[in-house]
Amino acid sequence: MIDDAQLEQAAPMGETVIQPTGHAPVPRISVIVPVWNRPADIERCIRSLQKQTLPQSDYEIIIVDNGSTDSTPAVARKSGVHVLVEPRPSSYAARNLGLSAARGDYVAFTDSDCTVDENWLAKGLEALDRHPDNAVVAGPIELFSENMPTSSSVCEAYERIFAFRQERNVARGAACTANWFCRTAVVRQAGGFRSDLKSGGDFDLTRRLQAAGYPVVYAPDALVFHPARATVSELCSKARRVIGGRMMMRRNRRNPLHWWAGLTIDTLRRFQTLFTERCPLVMRARLSILLVTLWLAACWEVLLITLGGEPRRA
Repeated sequence: MIDDAQLEQAAPMGETVIQPTGHAPVPRISVIVPVWNRPADIERCIRSLQKQTLPQSDYEIIIVDNGSTDSTPAVARKSGVHVLVEPRPSSYAARNLGLSAARGDYVAFTDSDCTVDENWLAKGLEALDRHPDNAVVAGPIELFSENMPTSSSVCEAYERIFAFRQERNVARGAACTANWFCRTAVVRQAGGFRSDLKSGGDFDLTRRLQAAGYPVVYAPDALVFHPARATVSELCSKARRVIGGRMMMRRNRRNPLHWWAGLTIDTLRRFQTLFTERCPLVMRARLSILLVTLWLAACWEVLLITLGGEPRRA
């Protein structure tokens, strides 16, 4: 672990730190949100961030547009927040750009399709203050939709069982950047996110930080809300993106048999979890079919990448 004297303003992954201009008060924490073609979502996200109980002078909001081709940048600028543009197609490259511009002692990350509880920043800072060892703090990501929590939709039922198990992630030394806090200089010193990744970069960075001596802790009252995916297409897209990210992190493992075996084991474990859930027999059967569908989608992505295809972006 490095000491305070070594926590200098290093740019992530060799990038240039964007120096602040003017005489605006220095915030305590910087919130960074990457976005790509989500005008309605980013407007809702910013609105929730601007309603924090933390004094507005204590935080700044940095939106990083990741090459949107619609009205997303204009919607973000209309909200009066700091907007940057990262053209490289990677949400992690976008997060690194935001990190280079951050002026706060601490940094918080969430996603453009999320909304946050009004006490999110206050509770995140409380957790950081309880851990002067420069811990990574991760909070829960709760699903929402018009039909939750008793949805009859098989996709939303799947999400309720398997999506965003942040407490379990933390127990394994990882965390999703949908709800993620850390000291800014610590993340910069670690080199930031791997900008070559399109999925899995949050787990990669968190595990690197933990290996460097920074613990990962769970803050159950720092709440973020994420919409449940409502279609099979959305779930298949996520399954393909996730396996693509894993393959990019382990470029030396190009044998598709390795990845197909791993996907099969993971799917069997999900079947085991499914059959411990209390749900109607018909829903369990539909969820079983969905599990097989997602397994096939991920296996197809493995084949495409093995043959030279590019991983999908978020």
